[in-house]
Amino acid sequence: MLDLGYARDADTQQIRISELPVVLTEVMKYFLVEKNWNEDDSIWSYTEIKPLLRRQINDIQKFLDLLEKKPEKFSDDDFEIYFYDSY
Repeated sequence: MLDLGYARDADTQQIRISELPVVLTEVMKYFLVEKNWNEDDSIWSYTEIKPLLRRQINDIQKFLDLLEKKPEKFSDDDFEIYFYDSY
């Protein structure tokens, strides 16, 4: 199991905005590789989860892109973001 210190075993953990790129690259994109997905123990097949992972990655990236384009700066206090590992 990939362990980066985020929530495990269907648990929820609050994360910071600055951690979202790490969640994208080190967790979400990691599992887009079929071999990586199949090494983990999940009730979902790779075929079932792949479209969902792609959509979630896209949504998180859009959110980060919007934050970058805004003239005002946002802090972690402006958002409550949770990582829920249920894969």
